[in-house]
Amino acid sequence: LDVAAADHAVFLDSCFHHCRSWGDIAGRLASGEELQTQPEAFLMWWRGLATGGSIKRSLRWEHGCPASSEGPCWDQSSCAQTVADLEFWKRTFSAEAGYRPQ
Repeated sequence: LDVAAADHAVFLDSCFHHCRSWGDIAGRLASGEELQTQPEAFLMWWRGLATGGSIKRSLRWEHGCPASSEGPCWDQSSCAQTVADLEFWKRTFSAEAGYRPQ
């Protein structure tokens, strides 16, 4: 992202989720601005493009996990839906649920 042209953005988080928790996870721009959820970050990026202007730099929001430096974050104070997301994933994608990778 650092070498990409402007107008690009990314929202990184370390919570365990699979296509869930949209809007529940907040991150901070590298410049240290206030926390924003994924939809708020997307809106900020989109409005910058839609106004006919250009985002002058690539935007990168990060959501860190205080309890983990590797792998997904299991800390419920940072990632409130982790347990529910894991249970959903198990019910949907486990061998017991009949899931077979193709």
